[in-house]
Amino acid sequence: MPPRIKDADPVYPKTALESRVRGVVMLAAVVAESGSVSNVILLRPSPVFAESAIIAVRQWQFEPTLAEGKPIIVTTDITLYFDLKEEPMDGFGGVVLSPEEEEELSKLPPIRLGFGPPRPKLLRSVPPVYPDRARRAEIQGVVLLEVETDLRGRIKNIIVAKSVSELDEGAIQAARQLIYEPFLYNGKPRKAIFRFTTTFFMNR
Repeated sequence: MPPRIKDADPVYPKTALESRVRGVVMLAAVVAESGSVSNVILLRPSPVFAESAIIAVRQWQFEPTLAEGKPIIVTTDITLYFDLKEEPMDGFGGVVLSPEEEEELSKLPPIRLGFGPPRPKLLRSVPPVYPDRARRAEIQGVVLLEVETDLRGRIKNIIVAKSVSELDEGAIQAARQLIYEPFLYNGKPRKAIFRFTTTFFMNR
């Protein structure tokens, strides 16, 4: 996916909100030379969420993709999750911070964690959606992601540390939905960086 420079979140349809319905919409977006979305194609439609997903993605803006120095048209797969599970925590893991303390802690570099403990506690996990193109090609593999959480435990940055190009976007989309408790260091919330794997395996 080209780097996205303008975002727009889909609106949760009122009927789905009232009935507590969740869903996933998979799209293919045609990105013009300018980086704007010129067309959206439904790969996995949803009668409840499709319209909201298309309206949101049409507002996205990407950096132009260059080939031999010239902008070109590209097509990229996008997966949007509509989920009603709990929102990220508003607090700092039970720690009370003044605005000044929060500002100072937010300026500190994130603490890099290993694969074992200590780790922020995972409050919500979302299984990745197997990209249709990868499934049709029977591509399996493990994607290694590196994520950064803020003082509240929300995902702020995601880097693919070990790529399987056809599977990366599915892993990233799922990682964006994760919710962690704030990571506490010496009794204070801190930004944290850590890695984890996402496995894509086809049941035959």
